[in-house]
Amino acid sequence: MKNVSTAILLISMIAISPLRATSAQIESGTPNVIFIKTDDQRQDSRNMTGHPVTKTSPIDRLAKERVFFESALITSPIFRPSRGNCFTGQCPGPHR
Repeated sequence: MKNVSTAILLISMIAISPLRATSAQIESGTPNVIFIKTDDQRQDSRNMTGHPVTKTSPIDRLAKERVFFESALITSPIFRPSRGNCFTGQCPGPHR
């Protein structure tokens, strides 16, 4: 009888836990994320990183107000496999 009671308690806790997680996410207000990935740009090809001629005002403003990664590495020098890696988390081989 004790094993049955423990099993029922465990199953009910597992069944209720997704509901608690969902309501907690709604209450906390999960952040919105915008992921901007551009193609074929050198690190210094934007005005915010020191290029004297290029005018990239909207991107410069986003970088000043939010997060800007000054140093990053890619998994493949070709854009398509690298983009697939960012969105799937897999190695670039299957995306070629």
